[in-house]
Amino acid sequence: MTGRPTAAPEHAGESVEHVIDVAAPAEDVYRLLADAGNWAWIFGPFVHLDVAEGGTAGAEERVTVWSHGDGEVHRWVKHRVLHPDRLRIDYRPEQLPPALAAMERSFVVEPAGERAARVRLVHRFRAAGSSAPDDIRDTIDRISDAELAGVKAAAEPLAERPDLLLVFGETVHLPGRPADVYDFLWDAGAWPDRIPHVSEVQVQGTGDAQLVEMRTAEARGGTLTTKTVRIGFPHRAIVFKQLLLPPVGRAHVVRWSLAEESGRTVVTSRHTVLVDAEGARRMLGADTDPGKAAEFVRRELTTKTRLIFDAAGEHLGRAS
Repeated sequence: MTGRPTAAPEHAGESVEHVIDVAAPAEDVYRLLADAGNWAWIFGPFVHLDVAEGGTAGAEERVTVWSHGDGEVHRWVKHRVLHPDRLRIDYRPEQLPPALAAMERSFVVEPAGERAARVRLVHRFRAAGSSAPDDIRDTIDRISDAELAGVKAAAEPLAERPDLLLVFGETVHLPGRPADVYDFLWDAGAWPDRIPHVSEVQVQGTGDAQLVEMRTAEARGGTLTTKTVRIGFPHRAIVFKQLLLPPVGRAHVVRWSLAEESGRTVVTSRHTVLVDAEGARRMLGADTDPGKAAEFVRRELTTKTRLIFDAAGEHLGRAS
C-alpha cells in the first residue's frame, strides 16, 4: 500500500458500521482478535503479522502486515490500540491510499448472552479531494462482510470444540549454516531436482515474497497440487499460508524458524491448522471425530515436512 503518512485522524467525515452475531463468548472472540498471530488463519487475505511495538492495554502498537490479493503479496503497516476492558481494538493505517484523507477502524465485541456476542466493525473515513465516497463505501462493505464472516467461522467452532485448533511442530538439526539451509528452503523452484516427490513447481514474485504452486506425488498414489504464499526473513525464518486446502482444513499457516547451534542449523517447524469438522467427516468418513481428524492432520503434515527437511539435510550434507 502506498500513500501519505497519517496521524490519528480527527474525523468530520463518514462512519460506516457492519455487525454480525457470533455464537461464542464475547471475551473469547476479543482474545482471538487481539492476538495478531491469529489473523493469518482467521482472515483469508492475511499471511503474517509482526507486532513491533506496544503490547500493553492502551498502548499503540505498530504492526507490519503481509497480505495477498490479485496474485500479489502486499506489505503494509498499521497502528492499533487494544482496549481489553471495553473489548475493543482500534486501528489506523500508517500510509493512506490516494482516495482517503483519513481512515480508522474499530472491532467492538459486545456480550449478547453467556455464550453469544455481537461484533461490530466500524470504519470512520474522509474521502480525499474528488474521490467518490460511494466507491470507498463499496470497498468497506466488501472487506467488512468478509472479515466478519471470518470471525464467525473461526470463533463459533472453537467455542464448541477448542481442540479443532491444532498447533504442533518439530525440531530437526541439519548440516550447514542457517544461510545455506534457508537458501535450500527458499529456492522452491529447484525442488523438483532436489526432492524426489516434488514433480513441478512454479514460483511467482521477487524479493522476500513468493506465490508457489507445487505438484507432488502422494504416497497413496496420484498427485497433489498446493498453492502457498511465502514470506521470507533471510536466514531466520520462512512463514507461509496454504491457499488450496483439503476438506479437512479451514486454514493452515506454517512457520519455519532457523538458528545456528554448534556449527549446524536447528530448524523448528510450527503448524497452525483450523480443522473443519464437517469437511473431515466428508473426507475421512462419517464417524470421524475431531480427535481422529487431528491425528490425520498431524501425521500428514509431519510426514510432508520431514520429507522436505530430510532432502535439505541430504543436499547440504553432500555439499559440505
